[in-house]
Amino acid sequence: MIYFNVATMPDRLDVLTDMIESIYDQADEINIYLNNFTSLPFKDKKINQVIGDNSKGDAGKVFFA
Repeated sequence: MIYFNVATMPDRLDVLTDMIESIYDQADEINIYLNNFTSLPFKDKKINQVIGDNSKGDAGKVFFA
């Protein structure tokens, strides 16, 4: 299985969307830690999302490990 883990902020949603499009076919699961989001931006069973308060910063990407 191939997993991608990423942490992001709301102002980077356009970059995140582009990144997901570029890796989507290569991934079995995409895990996203959403710092300071108020809702889940994606509705896709391949994409796992968790909303955080940014206390972990970019270390949120290892939340799923």
